[in-house]
Amino acid sequence: MCRSIVCKPKRETVRTRQMFGGTLFKVNELWSRTDASIANEIIEVLRDVIVEDIVRELNNSKYFAILCDETTDISTKEQITFSVRYIDMNKFVIKEEFFGFTELLSNTSLIIKDVILKQIDAFVLNMTNLWGQGYDGGSNMSGINNEVQALILNEHPLALYTHCFNHVLNLAISKACNIPAIRNIFGIVGSVSVFLSASAKHRHDPIITFHELYKFILISLEELEKDTNREISAKASSFNSSVKQSEFVVALETVTNLFVYTRSLSIQLQISKQNLSSAMKNFKNILNVFEDIRKNPDITFITLFEITAQKLLIFDEELKVSRLSGHQTKRNNINANINQNPMEWFKITIIIPFLDHIIQELKSRFTDKFVKVIPLEGLIPIHKDSYSTEAILRVNAAMFYDQDLLSNSDLVLKAEINLWKTKWNKIETNIPHTAVTSLPYCEEYFPNIKILLQLFATLPVSTSTAERSHSTLRRLKNYMRSTMTESRLNGLALLNIHKDKHIDIDIVTRKKKRKMQLEDWSV
Repeated sequence: MCRSIVCKPKRETVRTRQMFGGTLFKVNELWSRTDASIANEIIEVLRDVIVEDIVRELNNSKYFAILCDETTDISTKEQITFSVRYIDMNKFVIKEEFFGFTELLSNTSLIIKDVILKQIDAFVLNMTNLWGQGYDGGSNMSGINNEVQALILNEHPLALYTHCFNHVLNLAISKACNIPAIRNIFGIVGSVSVFLSASAKHRHDPIITFHELYKFILISLEELEKDTNREISAKASSFNSSVKQSEFVVALETVTNLFVYTRSLSIQLQISKQNLSSAMKNFKNILNVFEDIRKNPDITFITLFEITAQKLLIFDEELKVSRLSGHQTKRNNINANINQNPMEWFKITIIIPFLDHIIQELKSRFTDKFVKVIPLEGLIPIHKDSYSTEAILRVNAAMFYDQDLLSNSDLVLKAEINLWKTKWNKIETNIPHTAVTSLPYCEEYFPNIKILLQLFATLPVSTSTAERSHSTLRRLKNYMRSTMTESRLNGLALLNIHKDKHIDIDIVTRKKKRKMQLEDWSV
């Protein structure tokens, strides 16, 4: 209802009577509820209602993490989006809520840090309850010395920094794709996608889609070769020749067979309710799958070569090694005995190097993350035997979380942990698998366990919530509305993103009293 008032107003003509100097004047006045000042006041009131509702929930939760990301709007202004992550302690669910945009006058770490802290103060949030910060990994955000996360961490030691898992996964894949044969297919797929009016912005979906539609893409390119337009015909012929190369098809099959695993993880990481324990477990599962494939590559890739040969046979092509010379400077120099066997050649030059690269990248980027805090996973009943009580106590000591616990005695906490584990040793069904689902079982008997589980669940996994707000920014601030004020922008953005929240429309009349005192018009 609140959006209908602002976006779909009705014009009304109001005949008013005014007394001035003892004379009655009849004034026809055109009054519209679309007047900018009135619309802005309504938007401001509704914005405040939404923010107050979120802050109320957040204060009930007490602890929170911040999620920030930067983008440039249509007027080339740098905007930083501000969101918070917390646990709704009434419903025991993870929530990530958007708060607003703020214009950045500079991209320096000090300016960004000040903007973030001012936002927290503006929403009357207690900085001592800040338990995490999540950014996209930009150099001005994630540096370990004088960048944003380090500056905030120096002032608030409990605000553990998380590099967005989705960005880390993308970086790992990007580095692994630096092998020439793999890198080339991305260039070709991107060019063909543009040529056929598709999108190749993301890594997973275009490759998988290209793989599924390979036969039809070739048929389309062959038809376009006959086009009377010389430019179109020449491009189609060039692309057709490239995508029929054995090296391209083998690389495409290899990447597709591995990307189907990372794609599912990428989708999961975009869910706002994702937690650190599940994310790390999924990463380890994918790493284990890739390592198993690496140990026995023939089991997986014999079928791959058979499929590749069948695809090429449809178009009267065969699986073969590119022309070789005695000593190559641009391609790998492989043993001459292998040169005659295409399957061995492509396995050694494409498949195994790509597997080695992606395994190494995943290990280097995820193995050592959260070493200090990950033992708290041992408080989740399903993982109670994975970490010792001493390991959990070391986390408490290293991170100074004892200042938030009801007792700062290690003996009290140790006893509580042992009682918690003993409780779940006797239960065999309906065992919680995450920190959030474990919270309802803490009751009043395990207050310190409850706080530590809440901490573990509050730590951010990705900045997908902050990034999704960019779509709202592009819809609201476009070429027709490029000069929109920050207050109006944030109000409309909050109304759009939190459209599921119930708002009592009468709150507008209670907060902004604008009633006109009119005489009886029937006289």
